[in-house]
Formats: sequence, structure tokens, C-alpha cells
Amino acid sequence: MKFNKIVNCFSILLALFISSCSNEVFDEVTPPSNEGIDSELHSDDPHGEIIEFSDQSENLKFFVGESTKIDPTNTFQGAEIILSTTSDLQSIEYQIQSIDGVWSEWEPILYEGIQEGYYSVHLNIDNNKHYKNLKFKNLKDVQYAKFLFTGIPGEHMVKSKSVSGGKAPINGRWNPPAHIRAIGDNQSISFTQDSGACSGGLLNGTNILRRALRDRFPQIFLAGGYCCRAIGGNGCLSGRPTPAGTPSQHSYGRAVDLHIRTVGGQADNGAGDPVAHWLIENASAIGIQFIIWDRSTWRADRPRGSKVRNYGGPNPHVDHLHIELSRAGSRGQTPWFTGGGDTNSPVGPFPNREDFVTQLYIDIFKRIPNETDLKNWVNKLRSGNISKNGLITLLVNSQEARNVSGIPGESPENFLRRIFKLMLKRSIGEQSIPGWMNSTNRDKNKISAAIFDSIEYRNHFGKYRPFSSSTAFVKAQFKNILKREAESNNPFISQLNAGRSVRDVLFDIVNSQESINRYGTDPVIRAHRAILQRDPIGIHHIHWQRIFDEQGHTGLLNGLFNSNEYRLQFGQ
Repeated sequence: MKFNKIVNCFSILLALFISSCSNEVFDEVTPPSNEGIDSELHSDDPHGEIIEFSDQSENLKFFVGESTKIDPTNTFQGAEIILSTTSDLQSIEYQIQSIDGVWSEWEPILYEGIQEGYYSVHLNIDNNKHYKNLKFKNLKDVQYAKFLFTGIPGEHMVKSKSVSGGKAPINGRWNPPAHIRAIGDNQSISFTQDSGACSGGLLNGTNILRRALRDRFPQIFLAGGYCCRAIGGNGCLSGRPTPAGTPSQHSYGRAVDLHIRTVGGQADNGAGDPVAHWLIENASAIGIQFIIWDRSTWRADRPRGSKVRNYGGPNPHVDHLHIELSRAGSRGQTPWFTGGGDTNSPVGPFPNREDFVTQLYIDIFKRIPNETDLKNWVNKLRSGNISKNGLITLLVNSQEARNVSGIPGESPENFLRRIFKLMLKRSIGEQSIPGWMNSTNRDKNKISAAIFDSIEYRNHFGKYRPFSSSTAFVKAQFKNILKREAESNNPFISQLNAGRSVRDVLFDIVNSQESINRYGTDPVIRAHRAILQRDPIGIHHIHWQRIFDEQGHTGLLNGLFNSNEYRLQFGQ
């Protein structure tokens, strides 16, 4: 069995839990004071261990179901797990072995839902004790797994080791180059922290930035968001309570965690540094007040010349960047969101309110809004009298939407069925409805927010309007696939006018060097990102890899272009 066994200081204080519910977070350490955490204290000591299973074909042999043992090098006090699996999670059980060799009773795992194809798993571990092994029953069909074992160094902690795999990481901590530091010295934002009752979800600006970063940087494979809890708290609290202790800023919708795969137990600086540097360059325009990445921190309110400091927390953030926004940034009130900054404002899901309302009408009512309705909704959105999620809820709950969908009724269950049919163009599995009701507390606005923020819905943005010409088609594909405008004299336009097929043009765009630079060299991942605007998930990745191995690029691309998902987005 080959896998990446990665030993390092784990980058999360929370010893028992990582959330992957659509509104929850993968955790961080937030500085409780204006000076932050920047000491050298134990910053290079091994405080934990990461074991990654990323080879799908090997995973299918290793996770065979009846009993799978995970044996970290070090003893541990807490365990956090991220999984991509088709297993029935309700059937999975675990037991842990104490340092004296005694195994616990089998217990069911706890999980909080799924985000972007990944589950998080919560184990009920007493983090005042040390353990040495972990065993699972009925854990199988694993496409990806990351086990994060945490603990405080002590007499039970053995010397850490790292088994390297893939390219060599850059030695040392994150160290922004001089020109980035100089740009950062000109960024100044007051450092603020919220307290009191949790926000109930990500704030609008935070969510827009989270989506935009994933679109801009495909190396971010998972972006965590909201979690109501105190720093070091045991899991995410439901509802909107006030966390006991010092609250995490994830509790107030102002922070995101950007997950990037490690290399041999170390941060992949080639992947993570560009993200951190871009955020520093645009900190004032966006409202970035704080960054933790690879054993270093950057804070916008620190004096010139000392904004970058060594991170002395127990977990060095080698597998994810923690980003905090200012209050204005988290609410989308800074120049980057309003279009007044010197960096590109986010296109977001729609370039403007008019397009947003128009697309909702197309999705929900199968028509465009009349001029009066369009102006009315745009004005209400602009003035803040209604939110985007509120408008979605109102339209999906309308009598016209019930008539179009054929799904009547006021109940949250029927609302969920209706919004799936209208906005995702498919029916929801009935077995999934109780989980949705539980995770959203039967709140229609929360259902609307989850659908609107989903990758599946974002895959559909602006893709139902017919193309009036070869120029319109090429421009749309360049924007969807290459994320830029096509030149007015683009050769693909003349090729289409001369009779070349649409499919051949799409093949060339997907396999272009520009597409490879953006989406990577893996043909299956690149094709999914370019054509369906998402990563392949779980067992489907294995299916499409087999298609590629047997039929090459032609079979892979033909299969995706002929898929129901693609036709729902683009038509025939």
C-alpha cells in the first residue's frame, strides 16, 4: 500500500473536529490580541501528524470495509478526518487504542454533511489522554482521505518523521519576497474581532471572495467557511448561540480556510504562496486583515517592515491558508466588491444585479422579467430592502414557480423539491430531504442560500441563453472555460463560420495550453473543470479515468459533452 504519510505540526488547534457542512468551516487559530501570535515558541516542534490517502486505485485495495487500521507514527490526543467516499457513513464505526494497548468499544462516527464532495468526521475522543492507533469498520470506497492527528508534545510523543512524495517543497516557512512585502507595507486595515451571538452563516463578502478565490486558484481543493464555536471548541454549534470562551471569527462569517494539498509533509509553497501574495497585494481593496500560512502570519495593521511574523501557534497551517476579512470586506462594502478598486472586481456569479434577476427569472419562471419587475427588484437589491437569498426564496415560493414546477405547497419539503427542480434542473432524492431539513432547520432562506452557493448551481450561471452567432458562442466558451474575453478577431470565429463543428472548437479550447496552465495537466480533472466547471467527485473520477485510458481525449470529451449535466447547462 502506497500513500503519503505526512508528519508535521498540524495546522488546527481544534483537536476533535473539522466541519464540511456547506455552511461550516475547517478551523484556524485566531490571535486573541492586537499583537497576534508571532513568537518563535515551539513553532518548529512536531505537534501532530497528517496521513493522506490520495491514490484512488490503492485506496480501493486498502479500505476494504471489514476493518481498516490507521497507525500514526506519534501518539495523539485528537483526530480530525476529511473523506471523499461513497460509503454509507451511518454504517461506519471506529475504535481507538490507548497507549497501554487497550481498544475502546466500537462507536459510530459523527459527521456534519458534505461540502464540495468532502465529508468531515468527528470522533468522540477525550483529548486529555494519549492514544496510539485508530481502527475503522465498514470504511470503503474511499477516493480521498486525510487523517489529522493532533497532540501536545510530551513523554508519549516519539520523534516525528516525514516520508516525502512528489515535488520537493520550498525549505523554511512562508517568506514573502521583497516586492510583496513592499506592497504589503502600503496596505493598512484596522484589525477588528466580533463577539456575541454567531452570525448563522458566511457574510456576503466573505462568501463572494471564497468563490472567487476557488475560481482564480484551482489549486484550492476545498474552501471552508462558517462554524459557530470558540477557539479550541469541540465542533460547530447549531443555531446562533454565543460561544463560550474566545470566539473564532469563523463564528461571524468573516473567515475562510483555503485547503491546499501538502508535499511530503510540508506546505506546497508553489501552490499556496501565490494565493497569499495576491491577497496581500489586494488587501486594502478587498479588506484582508489577517493571513496565516505555512508558519507565518501577515497582518495589515502592523507597522511597516514588520507585517510578516513567524507563527508560534501549535499548528503551523501547512495544509491551508486562514484568511480573515475586515468588517467592511466581509459585508462586501470595500472597493473590490463595489468596483472602485484598482484590482479586478469579482464577476461573482453575475456581473450585475440586472443579470442576477434576469437569470433567476429564466431559471425559475422560464422567461425574462418585464421592465417593471426588473427595475423593481434591482432597486430593492441595491437599497438592501431584500437580499439575493431572500429574492430567491420569494420567487421559488411564488404561485408562478409552483405552476411551472408542478410542485405545489408551502412546506419546506416541497420548497426544497421545487428549488431543486427549477434551479438545479433535477429532482432531489427523497432520502436526502430529512438531512436538508435538519441542516437548515427547515428555514427556506437557508435552503436558498445553500443552493445559490453550491458549485452545482454556479455551473449553470448564464448558460441557458441561446447563442445568436459564432462570435457569441466563442465569447461564451472563452469566458466559461478560459475565464477571459475572446479577441474580436479570434480564429475560432472564422473557423465556425467556415463550417468547422462546434465540438471540434470546444476540443481545441479544452486542450489548449492556456487551459492546461489554468486547470492542470491531469486530463480528467482539466476536462471536468473546463467543461462542467467542477472537479470530478468520488467514484465518478475513476469512471472517467477508465474512459480516458481506453478511449483517450476523444472518448473523455465526447462523454462529458454528451452528459445530461452538460446538456442541462448548454443545451444540445
